[in-house]
Amino acid sequence: MALPTVEGTRIRGGRYYLNLRIPPEAQADHPGKTHLTDALKTADPQVARQGVILAQARLIELAQGARQREVLAVAVANLPPDQRAIFDEAGSALRLQEQFDRTDKARAFQMAGGALTESDQQIGNVKEAPERVSVPQHERAYLMPQPSTIAERAVAEATHKAELAAFDRAADVEAKTLRAVGRKVKSPTAFGLRELITALAPLTGVRSDTVQLQNRIATRFIQFHGDLPLSELTITHLREFADAYRGLPANLRSPTLRNMKFRDLLRVTKAKDEPRITDTTRKQHIDTLKGLLGKAPSQGYIAADPWAQFNLIVPTGKHSDAKVKARLPFSGAQVTAVLEDAATYAPNSIDRWGPLIAAYLGARIEEIAQLRGGDVLQEDGVWCIRITDAGEGQKVKNESSVRTLPLHRKIIEAGFMEFADKRPADEFLFVHDAGDGLKPMKADKRGRVGPLFSKRFSARLRKELKITDKRLTFHSFRHRWEDAAEDTDMPQTHRRDLAGRSKKADSQAGYGEGPRMVALKRSLDRIDPLNDADHGVA
Repeated sequence: MALPTVEGTRIRGGRYYLNLRIPPEAQADHPGKTHLTDALKTADPQVARQGVILAQARLIELAQGARQREVLAVAVANLPPDQRAIFDEAGSALRLQEQFDRTDKARAFQMAGGALTESDQQIGNVKEAPERVSVPQHERAYLMPQPSTIAERAVAEATHKAELAAFDRAADVEAKTLRAVGRKVKSPTAFGLRELITALAPLTGVRSDTVQLQNRIATRFIQFHGDLPLSELTITHLREFADAYRGLPANLRSPTLRNMKFRDLLRVTKAKDEPRITDTTRKQHIDTLKGLLGKAPSQGYIAADPWAQFNLIVPTGKHSDAKVKARLPFSGAQVTAVLEDAATYAPNSIDRWGPLIAAYLGARIEEIAQLRGGDVLQEDGVWCIRITDAGEGQKVKNESSVRTLPLHRKIIEAGFMEFADKRPADEFLFVHDAGDGLKPMKADKRGRVGPLFSKRFSARLRKELKITDKRLTFHSFRHRWEDAAEDTDMPQTHRRDLAGRSKKADSQAGYGEGPRMVALKRSLDRIDPLNDADHGVA
């Protein structure tokens, strides 16, 4: 008699065996395996069901533990240099917690002890001699320690304050580091910019790379003015910092410069006469810092924003300089060359499909890289991809970026649906084809999935395809798509929805349900990014 089917198992030789897919996060604990296939050693379906439930619980625990480790790794990577040094010295969050507890206890003893001179300590240690010992009264007075002087008490008080301040600083930075990596400890003695960033990040939902940028700017401010409580910040602090900021070098990408202290950076830039940071970047950084403090009053961290009235004044540049673009669109011939090269990659890799999707849909690189199998779907009978931040490891630029895009006919003709149909719904849609074997997509420490592919694409663009203009990058597909949409007279509402542009400037955007998917598909299929003729390219 055949055994009844039990979900999550296979039957072999009259016995049940597990058949559970291992979540990607838990696969590191099961090297080389994608499914759990252990023998349950039973023919009883009820016992088998219990075994499946227990195995699923273990996999969930492993996946949750892996996600927690990833969150901790990101938090540690985002620590400013001084806090990172303390964490590394401790070796783990648990050991740092133990170290903080010791520091806090020592600080409490120091506070309770008060300021004692050497004479005070000696008096406290003196014990009266037994009455049977005959010591003349005048000799007793001579042997007793003498009371402390005013000068000794002043020195003792100053020493006590300095020691307390040292304990305060140690406890403060340890507490801040623990809070930054998710440990709940009592509030630091000073709630400053770093603590504000940590407190606001989960509320605002900003991306991890944005949090890193916020921390870098805040660290420079702290290195310039000190780690001041929010309540002590003034508009003068921001004005002086913004003025000093103009002395930073234009290129801060190298790890050596990025980790250098703010004042040292200013000295090096001046000594070497390096090109300075642009006014545009400087304003972006100062506005980032200003925006953070602007959210503090609504959360009760300060009564009012002292920087609300600050406005960074920058020189007005020449209009001709504004015409020089940082990014250029690909030409049709360049798109053709890139797509022909992409077609040589593995049929399930982002290296093959990423350029094609970008060329015909105008999607951003991170939007493409983070797609999961379940993000390929049908809507109103039209095959689409869904760009969302709903899944684990998925992020979008802003609210307007969340959208569903119909697939261009050229993508479907290239065999995309046959490929996508074979991919699991809850795994990343693509893999890496890095030249040394196919590798799964996964987020980096900043929570981004696309950087590895982006680096490969740029290297191939420059070295293999000889497209050397640095203004031509993967994002040039998006610029080219916009030109191609313009060439077909695509309605602005369609362009906005397909490109994921903001609707805030359009007073009509709040009316109706927006363009239907079949209409978007019709507009999209008219786009031809390979055609130079319509755009005046010889």
